[in-house]
Amino acid sequence: MTMYRLTLRGPTGRIANVHRFSANTDEGAIAKARERMADDLMLIRFELWKGKRQVAEAGVHRPGPSRRGH
Repeated sequence: MTMYRLTLRGPTGRIANVHRFSANTDEGAIAKARERMADDLMLIRFELWKGKRQVAEAGVHRPGPSRRGH
């Protein structure tokens, strides 16, 4: 198992939370990162690190309130 550091970013781009966890593979760690981000609708981006190496970076588009009729 390898240790990873997950940085979660909120809507302003600032760091909202940091988690450390272990996983067997980079792919498994990325899957865990996506699950963590999906748990909180305020999170828009994550960065996943293994030591000094960035494993992944991804974001989601969370649509805001509809502005129809304005």
